[in-house]
Amino acid sequence: MGNGSFKSSLLIPGIKEGLYLGPPQKEKLPKNSQQGSVLVGAISYGKLSFADQDEQNNPEKHPASCRISYVVPPNKVDEDKGKGSSLSTKKIVSERIKEEVRDAKIKVLGTLKQESDEECLEWKELAASLKLEYPKYTPLLAKILEALVSKSNIKDKIHYDEEVIDAANEVIDSIDREELAKFFSLKNDSEDEDAESIRKKLESTRDQLAEALYQKGLALAEIETLKLADLTWCILSKDLAATEGENQDVNSDQSLDDGSHPDLFEENFQELRKWVDVKSSKYGILTVTRERRSQRLGTALKVLCDIIQDDAENAKKFYELKLSLLDEIGWKHLATYERQCGCLYVSLHLCPFSSAYLLELSLTAMAGL
Repeated sequence: MGNGSFKSSLLIPGIKEGLYLGPPQKEKLPKNSQQGSVLVGAISYGKLSFADQDEQNNPEKHPASCRISYVVPPNKVDEDKGKGSSLSTKKIVSERIKEEVRDAKIKVLGTLKQESDEECLEWKELAASLKLEYPKYTPLLAKILEALVSKSNIKDKIHYDEEVIDAANEVIDSIDREELAKFFSLKNDSEDEDAESIRKKLESTRDQLAEALYQKGLALAEIETLKLADLTWCILSKDLAATEGENQDVNSDQSLDDGSHPDLFEENFQELRKWVDVKSSKYGILTVTRERRSQRLGTALKVLCDIIQDDAENAKKFYELKLSLLDEIGWKHLATYERQCGCLYVSLHLCPFSSAYLLELSLTAMAGL
């Protein structure tokens, strides 16, 4: 099609449309395929409206199909490097062994559970040991952050969130963001194997950076919410006289938080925005949190509805968040209807009487608030 990809289209009888097939990427070829090997397969066009699963998966049953083949080409010869000496070969092998050992240790760290206190202690000791052995190694730090985020037995939420922030900062500090930005600002040659390998490695680094920024933002917002809840509880306490000194301390801490945490959250959010689409289903919850903190509840609800629409499979986990936003806005009738209907467990478009239509009418006015 001339643009590197082919998009689905509807053709009426008699109309033709041209397309071409490019070679598969090298890493997607079977591992045991030698140069000169012939790979055979089939390609099909069109879909059957009324067919069972077996017929849908059988290309020969489709309206149009044909056989294709691909000859595995020889490996490229790097004339500049030449064959290399036996010394350099030994060095490459030794480096590969070290990398395999390092990756195996990180893999073991990822498999350790943290359900009991003893298991948590073992995990922390191994993580600290690996950080000393492989300092500033981003995949290791990202794995540590991932393990912290997946932890379930949390006793002190604020302390836990602070640990997540520290782990996220270690990931962020281990990445040269300036070099990363320079690389992605240039168009790279997809046919150059070395350039393609570097691109994939840096894409993985970018994803690890984005995940660290995302988790840090969630932790910052949760700390702020928890401290605000503690302050509210102190104010509403019946024994105000006995807790007056504590209230003053909490008020002092809160005033400090008002000057630090909101700025840290916004600074972190703006950094995340440089690397990813902050309204996507993967990172959109942080946008919802930001809009809610700024009392732009209509915008927060609209972003959340877009996330649910794009990611219907995971709509269930956003159910309570949507209900709380509806209650906070004051749309009790919609919140009640959602609870009774339970339409959020499926795509909003599948429920003909869902409140999605009413939301669209209201969100247009609320989005600017």
